Amino acid sequence: MGLAKRFRKFFGSGDFESIASLKFIQKAVRGDKLLSTEALHPQILTARSVAKLQRLSREIGLGIGLVFYIRNQPEWINSMYCHGIRRMYHADGFPAFARSWFVQDNYKTLDLCKKFENIVNSGFETKFIVLGGARRSDPVSESSQ
Repeated sequence: MGLAKRFRKFFGSGDFESIASLKFIQKAVRGDKLLSTEALHPQILTARSVAKLQRLSREIGLGIGLVFYIRNQPEWINSMYCHGIRRMYHADGFPAFARSWFVQDNYKTLDLCKKFENIVNSGFETKFIVLGGARRSDPVSESSQ
C-alpha cells in the first residue's frame, strides 16, 4: 500500500501514532514535507475532519499547510462526466449531469466557497492554485473579500 493510501487509512481511523511513524514524517530533512493525494480531498473538508487535522498537527508536532489545485470548472465537469460514463456510473445526458452538480451538498459541489469554508476558517495555511482556463487568481480568497 502506497504512502498516501496508508496516510488516508490512518487519518480516517484517527490512528495518529501510525501517522507519526510513517517514514516521510520521521525522516530528518530541513524544510517542508509534502504528501500529495487527490484521494484525501473528500476526507479533509468536513468540520470534523478539520478538527482532526488540527489534533494531528498538535499530537505529532508538525505544522500542516494545505495546497489545493482547482481545475477549471467546465473542464472538471466534462472530465467527471466522461469518467462516470466510462465507469457506467450514470447514463444522464450532459445537460442533466451538469445541472446535478449545482445542487451537490458534499465535496463535489461547484460552490468553492462552501466546499472549502471549513479549511479556510481553520487557521491552517492554505493556498489555492487554479489550473487551466483563463482565470489564474485564487477563487476562494477573491469571493471571501
